Amino acid sequence: MTSGVIGSKKKAKLGIVSTICLAKEHDSKSNDELVIPIHGSFKNRPERIVEILKVIDLELENGYAPLLIHCKNGRDRSPTIAALYLFYKGKFDDFDAALEYVKGKNSAIKPKTAFVNFIGDQVLHLLDSEEDGKEMRKAARESHGKATATEKTTS
Repeated sequence: MTSGVIGSKKKAKLGIVSTICLAKEHDSKSNDELVIPIHGSFKNRPERIVEILKVIDLELENGYAPLLIHCKNGRDRSPTIAALYLFYKGKFDDFDAALEYVKGKNSAIKPKTAFVNFIGDQVLHLLDSEEDGKEMRKAARESHGKATATEKTTS
């Protein structure tokens, strides 16, 4: 889930268990957020983006779901990271398809070209260089393909 800043009451109403804030300037008065500030451009270390994916993984693996990923407005960094996470987990064969999927969820999502290019040019090769990540994405795609084939035969 991606969004701009959401207050504690609304998070509680939505059942949000964990929050990761990617805003450069964190102004929330809440102490229950993980804050990992990133820029919506190429001013990030690629390794930091991979670290964010691993933090998201840890949060979800430890049962901290639903998870809210947000930046200042929820239109650039957070949806781009959400799409990258879907690719990282093998839900999509490529990052562009994952990004299109996320953009299709809300017409206000408008990732900055510089940030998307940064992901494509500097982060994706790091994911591919991690052997466990590559194997995880391959296994997820294969199991997704089997599930899709099973759904088609039972329909």
